[in-house]
Amino acid sequence: MALKIKPGMALVLAGPQGSGRTSAAIEAAKPMGTYKVCDFARLCTPFGLSDAMREKPRTLIVDNVPASVGGHMDRLKGLITSKTMMVDRKMQEPEQVKTPNFIFITGAANPLSLDGNDRRFMVVNMPMQKVA
Repeated sequence: MALKIKPGMALVLAGPQGSGRTSAAIEAAKPMGTYKVCDFARLCTPFGLSDAMREKPRTLIVDNVPASVGGHMDRLKGLITSKTMMVDRKMQEPEQVKTPNFIFITGAANPLSLDGNDRRFMVVNMPMQKVA
């Protein structure tokens, strides 16, 4: 399955452990250039996004996304559709950088509590890999 990343739209890979979500995310990110894998809980800390963006990856793969992201959904939607973002730097002025592509990885049956009409997210359900 060839997954393509579209500007202004996040790819959401949903499926059980062992379904190949992370491998598929990395393969989708490689053609875009550099990528970084980070944990959702870490990303939601005050400096988590800035830390993840330190090397300015073209794609940010966010793992362990819960079914409900609570108050973070508006922030995520804003990041996905924005062309640039401000990144805080230790002991330096904030820097404006190009917003990366986003790939979210989740084991949740209803990822990010999406209703199916949100144009910012493309959900791909990954079935369990069959062992030969």
